[in-house]
Order: sequence, then C-alpha cells, then structure tokens
Amino acid sequence: FPKYTDSYEKELAELGKVILTLLKNKDMATLSSYVHDDLSLIIKPYYSPSQEQGRTLNLEQVKSFFNDKKEYQWGLSDGSGLPIVLTNNEYFNKYLYDNDFLNSDYHSYNSDISAGNNFPLDSFIPELFEREQVRFIEYYFGGFEEQYDGMDWQALSLVFVKLQDKWYIAGIFHNEWTI
Repeated sequence: FPKYTDSYEKELAELGKVILTLLKNKDMATLSSYVHDDLSLIIKPYYSPSQEQGRTLNLEQVKSFFNDKKEYQWGLSDGSGLPIVLTNNEYFNKYLYDNDFLNSDYHSYNSDISAGNNFPLDSFIPELFEREQVRFIEYYFGGFEEQYDGMDWQALSLVFVKLQDKWYIAGIFHNEWTI
C-alpha cells in the first residue's frame, strides 16, 4: 500500500490520471468540465512565476482549444529568448502533451523531481494561485536518449485548487532541461 503524504494525495492521483487521459486523447472539451470558471486554467511552457510565461485560458477558451487557429505568444523560448508564438495545436504538440506523461517514468506529489534551471514549483505556486488548498503532481521522464545523459528530461505538472469541496485543474506546466 502506498503511503500518502496528506489526505488528498490519493484522490488527486486519480484525478491526475483522468486529466492526463483527456490530454492524451486531445479532449479539451471534456477537460474544461474540470476547470472552475472563477479560476481559469494557467498553461506554461516552463516553471516560472512570470506572467509573461504562459497564458491564462477561461472556460470557453479551454473548451474550444483546438478550434482556435490563431497564433498566440506563450512566453519566451529558453536559450534564444525569442517569443514562443504558436497556435494552440502547435503548442499542445510541442509543450502541453509532447510525451506520454500518463505513462511517465516517475511522478511526485507537491515536490519537483527536477526544476533544472527554472523555479521550483513550490516556490511560486502559493503566490500564483493564492489559495490555501493548492496541490500539484509532477509527471517526469528522466531522459529519452542515452547520448544526452539525462539532459533531455521533461516534466509536466498538474496544479489543482480546491473550491467548495471539489478539486479543479488550475494549471498545466511543462518543464524541460534548459540552458
């Protein structure tokens, strides 16, 4: 039997599987039913407290995610500092669900396995969401190709906020090895 660090971990592990399955199936319409309209959904390409990294989507934008063909600035690319300008579909394939995180090598609850050069999630999530009941699960791949010696690791974190006795997905943050 796994030992849970608090009374919410098991419930959120199950909810995390549901959210990852919806992402894997590109079912943003159903995923939107797990987003609270007052919270919206923050999506980031890297772990960063900066408002310039990522976008905040309201319920309708989540629901119609793949129908929206416009390009948006999602933040600044690591290394080059150039704007990340992509359609929702392009962003999804490059940052949101670029690996099968449902079957990740590791996962952690309320702690980073590796933040790399980026900010540890627990250093900015409380301020970003300003909620007492906020938790996250990080899904992590330690690397894909031996030649990179782990420098091609990737992570995806799901951030959950509890409102009126129900957990909602409030953030989906991608992370990877950066310069």
